[in-house]
Amino acid sequence: MIDDAAVAAAERNARVWEAAGPDPIVPGSEAHKTAFCRMLLDTHNPYKPSVIDWPALEPDARGRLVSLPIWDIAVQTEGKARRRVLSYGQTVTDPLLQRAIELDGFEEGRHKEVLSNLVQAYGIRLVPEPAAAIPFLALITPQMAVFLRDPSGFVARGSYVLTQTPRASYTANLLYSFLMPVIYPARFGVVQTDYYFGDGISLVYAAVGRTPETWVSAALMACGFMLAVSRTLRRRGEGEAVLLLLFLGTTATVGIAGPSLSRLITNVPLLSLMGALTLDGLFLVLQQRFRSAIAWLAVGVLVSAAGCLAYHQYFNLAGRSERAMFHYAYPQTVIGLFAASRPPDHPVLVFTTEEPETVQFLTFSRRRLTALYRDPDALDLEKIRTALGHLEFVMENHRRFLELFTTLIGIFPAADSSYLSDPRHLPDRRVAYVLDALPASRISPGSSTPSPGRPTPSRGTP
Repeated sequence: MIDDAAVAAAERNARVWEAAGPDPIVPGSEAHKTAFCRMLLDTHNPYKPSVIDWPALEPDARGRLVSLPIWDIAVQTEGKARRRVLSYGQTVTDPLLQRAIELDGFEEGRHKEVLSNLVQAYGIRLVPEPAAAIPFLALITPQMAVFLRDPSGFVARGSYVLTQTPRASYTANLLYSFLMPVIYPARFGVVQTDYYFGDGISLVYAAVGRTPETWVSAALMACGFMLAVSRTLRRRGEGEAVLLLLFLGTTATVGIAGPSLSRLITNVPLLSLMGALTLDGLFLVLQQRFRSAIAWLAVGVLVSAAGCLAYHQYFNLAGRSERAMFHYAYPQTVIGLFAASRPPDHPVLVFTTEEPETVQFLTFSRRRLTALYRDPDALDLEKIRTALGHLEFVMENHRRFLELFTTLIGIFPAADSSYLSDPRHLPDRRVAYVLDALPASRISPGSSTPSPGRPTPSRGTP
């Protein structure tokens, strides 16, 4: 029990205090540290928040007090300040300084108790504080486990882009990986080019012209990201800081390879939490200005809209799209696998109607000796006639290449001709024709009479 004399003495000490000794205090010196600690310890007021008698207010005055939108933040901020100060005090080894810091941490906790008693006295409703440690651990534990197992591999998760996409724009890759839920350019709808290394899921979404998220969920995530940044900068949310750290860390280390849904799958729960931040903030605002029923209705409508649009996009638009299924590129896959298997002692000229990126991906290991064409007129026939080395032509079974194939047979009458098919699925379907032209198989320039009996492409499309 603290008597009146002790309270009066504590109040006087808090207002009248001087450092010991007449000498000037040099900042950063031992005397400075001692004076700082003694001031905190000597001026401490041992009052008890529970004995404060809060005065009764007139209805108008109480209404103005209750309507202030600060109480949740004020109470929570004092609790966070207490945890921060006490956590820092545990790292200090100097006994006097540690005592002062622990007392300051106690003071921050007492501030929270004062505010809690105030809001209770005037009937101010507070939002329950979330448990701090559990969400943080749930977020950071998987990533920390991967990092501790292989730190260098964790940092370099997207580094394979350096070797497989030599002309990649790392700035563009990082930017669109960051913006992936909101913006997904169609140029990333490929398996691989010199600029980008993709995956099947991303290819389908780009093919049907959709972003990975619907406009409702994307808007919720974008607002949640900005809210998390704001709270972090104002030091009002440790959870938001962890959320941003994990999201930006994954985007920086993995997103350097480009905006891939498969590679950036670990960002999905983080983005979902950002959307939840938006819904939580919206709920609190509507609850304070209107009734709880309005807040629940608004959040329910947004969640339902996001779910319905997601179902429509994932299953109706992407899942049943003929355009998405077309991007499987069956002929190009067979042609690419064959071209990649050829010996590295001669060039292979590949002619396809669609999806050259698929062939480019499959022939990446021999890219210096593989030329890709979609337009038969782009081939320089005069250069082909005068070439001295071994050449091999692979042409998709399509009427677009009929005339060129006939011309090449005339230039190389003794070349070996064959065709490609998939014996496991469609053994009777000729996917492409191959002309293997050794130097001795060509005829002299000026003669273009094809030898009889050569196979020619069928006039049907694949």
